[in-house]
Amino acid sequence: SSSSSPSSSSSSPSFSPSTSAAAAAATETTSSENEATKPLVPPAPRELLDLDTVALKPLQAQDFPRGLLLVVVREGRTPGTAVVHDLELEDGEILYNRGLVLLILGRLEEAGQDLEGALRANPHHAHYPFYKAVVSAQRGDFASAVEWDHLALSRLPKDYAPALTHLGLVLLFTRQYSEACHWLDRAYSAQATWAVMEARGRVLQDLDRHHEALAALNE
Repeated sequence: SSSSSPSSSSSSPSFSPSTSAAAAAATETTSSENEATKPLVPPAPRELLDLDTVALKPLQAQDFPRGLLLVVVREGRTPGTAVVHDLELEDGEILYNRGLVLLILGRLEEAGQDLEGALRANPHHAHYPFYKAVVSAQRGDFASAVEWDHLALSRLPKDYAPALTHLGLVLLFTRQYSEACHWLDRAYSAQATWAVMEARGRVLQDLDRHHEALAALNE
């Protein structure tokens, strides 16, 4: 025989005022739990950050009465790039940036002073010594430039092409051809730019490695 359907005489659940109140309370509890799991501060695009922003260094915590919370992380940021909050600035970075402007303007003595100030404020920074090497070379102090380049390369990634190229060029200008070739080869492996290839061609020519020089210059 076929199974019987539920009887129409079965009692329906009753909804008393107390039941409705309990359901409302349960809904409110679930809503509160959902609110608790939401992030306290939603991520905001950079353009929405304003003067009410409260900036905290990594791992620092405090109560903030208003505004957005910005956690400042310096790692991976190159000095000179834009910042959202001044806490992102590295120690000595303003002097470093002004030193670069003075370098571009050819005011080498002032540029050197600003870069030295940046290094005093942040003696272990990676990028500051590289531009100290650039200023030293432009002032004709090639021995100091070589030392600064080596210091920069001890802190920067091993394939940092600008410092490798600069060191190779300084050694080329001072006729230290074998060492220049070594550093320019490394620069070429890191980033084969026109300037590196041309410099490699010249130094190979000075080393009487003419077939290699021709290949480099042809490239």
